[in-house]
Amino acid sequence: MLAGVICGGLLRQPILIGIALVGAVVVALRIADLNVKFGKENPAAALLEGAHFLEFQQLQVTAAQGTKQIEIPSKPAVHPPAELTGGKQDQLPESTESK
Repeated sequence: MLAGVICGGLLRQPILIGIALVGAVVVALRIADLNVKFGKENPAAALLEGAHFLEFQQLQVTAAQGTKQIEIPSKPAVHPPAELTGGKQDQLPESTESK
């Protein structure tokens, strides 16, 4: 669409610019219409984003197949850092930062 506007401007053809702009509006309205249609057909999935949407789809597939669901952790396991006490502090490597 942008190429049509640019070419129409360079060629000084207002009809080409108009067609390109109308085409861009039609495409934008169609995308918005498809989003609304998807939201009406799948209200639960329409509220999800990214990984949550994929997890929801996997849940639907496994429920339809009757198989056991694979457990997906929502957050990665975070282990607390080991505490350095007493003589263990001199086992640390030397810092590479300039002092």
